Amino acid sequence: MIRLNFFLPLLPCSAVIAAMIRGRYGFAATAVVLGLSLAVSVFAILRSQTSRRGDWFLVAAYLCCLGGDWFLAHRGGRELWFLAGIAMFGLAHLNLLCLMLCNGRIRKRELAVLSVLLLAYFALFLLPLGGVGLPLKLAALVYLQLSGLTLSAAVGLRLAIPVKMLFVGAVCLLAISDLTISFKEFLHWEKLDILLLPTYWFFLIFMCAGMCLKQTGGNGAKKEPRC
Repeated sequence: MIRLNFFLPLLPCSAVIAAMIRGRYGFAATAVVLGLSLAVSVFAILRSQTSRRGDWFLVAAYLCCLGGDWFLAHRGGRELWFLAGIAMFGLAHLNLLCLMLCNGRIRKRELAVLSVLLLAYFALFLLPLGGVGLPLKLAALVYLQLSGLTLSAAVGLRLAIPVKMLFVGAVCLLAISDLTISFKEFLHWEKLDILLLPTYWFFLIFMCAGMCLKQTGGNGAKKEPRC
């Protein structure tokens, strides 16, 4: 079982490679990658004797991501559906934050630095935008702060270095994907579009790989997980 956990993440990874080779970057390809990552994570948690209740926050985060992907892929220019997509990904961040806090703590110094940087980005680039409603701007602000919380909590994980690095890398990839969406939707910077889905796909895979490795029982956690 332990050896199997090292190979299971290759399933969603192979789906990503196939999608990139075939040039498929739509909702269908994303749903396949997400579905495989979800299935592998559930399998690893269920089969492990060291799993914790808090591990299921990743499953909830994946389901929220799927809802957010659906709203964003089918919004057709409707602002309400875009807000719904942001809300679903906000819930995904909350679940990821809970997963991190079950296995560590928020690093206050990193949180302060990230908060300042994200607030500066919001104040300088998003707040002055015309043609963008206040509800959408407020939703973007809340989402940015959630991103900072999740990343600072990931840095504060008290797990074995390989597991921690996978989780931190995953959250960093999600942040890059989120910023790419922000650049595209609000600032109309489309040169970085090529990063949007690959970074998101590998966020899904890194989280899946981290969870599989966590379930091997060789966490090397510095203290007992809270949940």
